[in-house]
Amino acid sequence: MSYNKIGNVGVFELSSALSKNTTVKYLDLEQNEITDFGAGTLAAGLVRNTCLRGLDLLGNDIGDDGAAWIAKMLTINKSIRTIRFGGFGQKGLNAFATRLSRMSGVKRILFDSGVDESFTLNIGNTFVRALQTNMTLEEIKFITTRTSIPVMPLINRLLALNHGGRRLLFATGDSIPPLNYWPRILARSSYDAIHNADVLFYFLHEIPDVLLGAFTNVRKRKDRDDDKYGHH
Repeated sequence: MSYNKIGNVGVFELSSALSKNTTVKYLDLEQNEITDFGAGTLAAGLVRNTCLRGLDLLGNDIGDDGAAWIAKMLTINKSIRTIRFGGFGQKGLNAFATRLSRMSGVKRILFDSGVDESFTLNIGNTFVRALQTNMTLEEIKFITTRTSIPVMPLINRLLALNHGGRRLLFATGDSIPPLNYWPRILARSSYDAIHNADVLFYFLHEIPDVLLGAFTNVRKRKDRDDDKYGHH
C-alpha cells in the first residue's frame, strides 16, 4: 500500500481492521503522508494484532510523538519482527532506547539514515543498558554508519550475541537445545557472530562442549567426503 496518500484517515480505517485481522503478515505503508496522529492510531490497532510480522512506515511525517507511540506498541505486540521508519529526532529515538528492554518480539529495527544525526552517546548508553536484558533484537541498521560513537562496538557485540542465540542459553527445562544442536545454531548466525572472537568466546565460556560438538561434526563431514570422493 505504499505511495497511496491514504493519510491519517486511511490509517484510522486500517487500524480498526488490523486490530481484528488474523492473516496479513506484512504491511508496507511507505510514503503515505501519515503524521504523529496517524502513527498513534495505527499503534492502538496493532496492540491487539497477533499476526503481523513486518511494518514499513518509511517516508511519512512521523515525528517524536509518533515514534514514542510505535515504541510503546512494540512493548505489547509480540508478533512484529521487523519495523522500518524514521524522520524523528532525539526524543523519538530515546523512546525506542528506553523501551527496548521490554520489546520481546522485534528482531530488526531499520531506521531511516536521517535518524543517525539524532544518535548521541547518552542514547547509545541507553541502548546498551537495554540490550543487557533484551536478547531478541538482532539488528539496528543505522548503527553501522556511526562507528565513531564509543559505544557502537559494544552495541554491535550484544546484537551479534542475540543473533547467535544468546537467549537460548537462559532457557529452562526441556527448552534448552542439546549440545549437538549448538554448532548448527551458531552456523546459521550472522557473519559477525561467527567471526567475532569476543562473541565466540562468550558462547565457549557458557557452553564449552559446543566446540567439541562443532569439531566432531566437521570431522564427520570430512570423513564422509573423503569416502565419497576417494580423498585420503
